[in-house]
Amino acid sequence: MAFRSPRSSGEYPWLEWKIRLFFAAAMLSLAGIYFEEGLVTGVAIVVLALGLALRLAPISDSDAEEEGDGNSWLE
Repeated sequence: MAFRSPRSSGEYPWLEWKIRLFFAAAMLSLAGIYFEEGLVTGVAIVVLALGLALRLAPISDSDAEEEGDGNSWLE
């Protein structure tokens, strides 16, 4: 399972989803180019936009508490 990681993604909570969306969009775009289907290529662009939108997704308080801020030595 290349896409499942037992470790947390640290300060990038959406990193695994961004990578998954990137690969999905890459496969869709290659298929759209190969079959000369503009609709499939357009869907790939939308999937890439979703990955970009994840950058704006807020981190929930429970995620921030689990990960910590890395300054545990100050406490």
